Amino acid sequence: MTKNENPTTKTQPGVVVERKNFGLIFEKNTTQEPLVIGKTEDEVRQYSESITNTVREPLIILNQDLRVVSASQSFYEVFEVKPEETLGQLIYDFGNKQWYTPKLRKLLEEILLTKSSFDNYEVERESVFAGSLKILLNAYRIPSPPEKIKVILLAIEDITERRMWEEANIKLAAIVESADDAIIGEDMDGIIESWNKGAEITYGYSAPEVIGKSVTLLIRRDQIDECKEVLAKIACGETIKHYETKGRKKDGQIIDVSMTISPIKNILGKIIGASTIAHDITIRKIRDAELHRLNQTLRAQSQCDQALMRAVDESDYLNKVCGIIVRECGRAMVWIGLAENDENKSIRPAASSGFDEGYLETLKITWADTELGQGPTGTAIRTGKPRICRNMMTDPAFKPWREEASKRGYASSIVFPLMAEDRAFGALSIYAREPDPFIADEVKLLSELANDLALGITAIRLRASLKKAHEDLEELAT
Repeated sequence: MTKNENPTTKTQPGVVVERKNFGLIFEKNTTQEPLVIGKTEDEVRQYSESITNTVREPLIILNQDLRVVSASQSFYEVFEVKPEETLGQLIYDFGNKQWYTPKLRKLLEEILLTKSSFDNYEVERESVFAGSLKILLNAYRIPSPPEKIKVILLAIEDITERRMWEEANIKLAAIVESADDAIIGEDMDGIIESWNKGAEITYGYSAPEVIGKSVTLLIRRDQIDECKEVLAKIACGETIKHYETKGRKKDGQIIDVSMTISPIKNILGKIIGASTIAHDITIRKIRDAELHRLNQTLRAQSQCDQALMRAVDESDYLNKVCGIIVRECGRAMVWIGLAENDENKSIRPAASSGFDEGYLETLKITWADTELGQGPTGTAIRTGKPRICRNMMTDPAFKPWREEASKRGYASSIVFPLMAEDRAFGALSIYAREPDPFIADEVKLLSELANDLALGITAIRLRASLKKAHEDLEELAT
């Protein structure tokens, strides 16, 4: 027998019993002579037993009165009955008449009249030990001349477990389809085989657009080797949990995702694919980054307060503050400019920290209401209000300094006026490498830091003025 052949059993010359779809099918007489079945009950029983003893499935033989004349050993075992409780009984009387339904009776009677068959009729019955059983019936009238005894072969399959699996799979499929997370099935070559609604929401592709395509559709080009490494681990039976990486949506947007990737095994335990559950954590990542920035700014505030207490003089204090903001807040460059009351209303850089490369020497800015005074620093001093340049490459007011800023990788800035007696005497300028990076809560904290800085400068100047006055008094006294 080849692998593709269905197993068959010959029970009588010319009659073949074929196991198919968990039931039995009797093919038509393969000989030229008609199949003759003895007329006596003993001959029928003997003939019946020769059939039932050749198969594994529960099997019973019914006579034309629909009474059991023979049953296979597997029937007795599956349904927990004895031969004396079975032989001679009407099929409808089994299990306290649980097998009786008008439809089953009609089907069996039609077989007696028309020599037909029926397949896959499902009934449900109760078992003392096994509980509710779901039974699949396949019936066939054994061919014989009209004047001979009519015999029905009834093959029975317990499909309880199969139905339980089917129901469980239906429930699981419903859960998967309704999940907010992306749940993706792929083979060991990374070809997508299943795609739920959550995956469509997460990545923007519909199922027909991605099934049959490579999973690399969902990642950046520089992640292909990373993807291969993950599949290699899955092939070794490893489960990867809470793996954070980047994903790519249909519109090209890059998102942050947390993945759990598990091997899929067949019934023999062989790994045949991978199941990926991907959760979009982009918003969480943004919030985490914002919280981290706020903590950095709070730490910078605290350290700037300490720097004031330890400062030797104004210059020392200003340089320490610039260094603290660059280090703790992760900014590209920070500088403090003081407003001069000269003819050009120039702004003098008094301290700085970070990547400069001579940038401050190229500024030539003013707080006057001229072209060179329209930048964020000049405007902040002139108006006494904070000024944000969200994108130096597009902000028309920043055009005079755009080229030099671009050379040094600056992309945006925020400037806070340093106020004393309702007048700005300088400005704190903070540069970033990303466009529009300053969030509202961070701006509020930085504004407080700038106010503390202005108070600190005022205090140091007052302290220096008092010290000089004391020294002048001592000099006069001598």
